[in-house]
Amino acid sequence: MRHLGFLAAGLATLISAGSALAADMPDPIMDEPVVEAVSDWNGFYAGIGIDVQNSTTIVEHLASFQAVVGANAQMDSFLLGVEGYGAARFSDITGWYYAFGVEGRAGVVISDAAVVYGALGVETVGSGTYYRTMGLGVEFMVADNTSVDLEYKRYEQVGGGWNGDAISAQLLWHFN
Repeated sequence: MRHLGFLAAGLATLISAGSALAADMPDPIMDEPVVEAVSDWNGFYAGIGIDVQNSTTIVEHLASFQAVVGANAQMDSFLLGVEGYGAARFSDITGWYYAFGVEGRAGVVISDAAVVYGALGVETVGSGTYYRTMGLGVEFMVADNTSVDLEYKRYEQVGGGWNGDAISAQLLWHFN
């Protein structure tokens, strides 16, 4: 019986020493993984695009090919930018003509690879007619320094007249 008492006392000592040692052990040091941004929206870009327009005032359909240049500034999750473009357009009523425009963009970076934005701008066509433009878009980074921009745009002729809607797609190369 005496051996049983020593065995119980020894077991109790071991258990209490083990828990004391575990409590005194420092927490393991674990390095946090470094998360690098997949993309950087800052800087200049250039690209090409197409769009399809539909007039809401007359029966007219248009398609255009565009050359685009722009610049972005990213501040945390906000993005500000300016974009200029030249377009060769084909109308099923008037044939080929040229248009030039500029727009300001403001958006939110929703992930390292996606931006949602709104845009306001002005466009002029070869005849000297001006249009206000308002758009909503989403841009996706599809590879290092390459993105695809999809945008809906509303056109309203300054002083009244032709109004229309457009859907565009652009392939952009970023130089940052």
